[in-house]
Amino acid sequence: MAKPFTESELKTIAAQLRCPSGEDGQEMGDAMHKRNISMTRAAFSSLQAEAGNRILELGHGSARHVPELLSQADDLNYCGIDISDTMHHTAKSVNADLIAQEAAQFELYDGVHLPLANGTFNRVFTVNTI
Repeated sequence: MAKPFTESELKTIAAQLRCPSGEDGQEMGDAMHKRNISMTRAAFSSLQAEAGNRILELGHGSARHVPELLSQADDLNYCGIDISDTMHHTAKSVNADLIAQEAAQFELYDGVHLPLANGTFNRVFTVNTI
């Protein structure tokens, strides 16, 4: 049987869940993607995205799900925002082709002020975000 986490370990895990950072944050982002993908897919279904929609995601994490989301309909445009510098850079790296095609963009933000200049979105979603 695994030993219980110490209070310090639990605080470290909670901090990484809140705002993944560094190498541990990279691992946490991958783990969150794997654990949340069924909820993420359910959110895709609920969005009922239609051709030409602009989609905003609050807290994109690693954004490994974005190619699948953009395959839901023609001519979708995605914008993801996140407070984690680590997840922001991961998302941009993972989705470099979509960024080059101007189908996706990723913005780092402070969790309070949206970094979008009067953007209009047809669909907005978030998964496991407080």
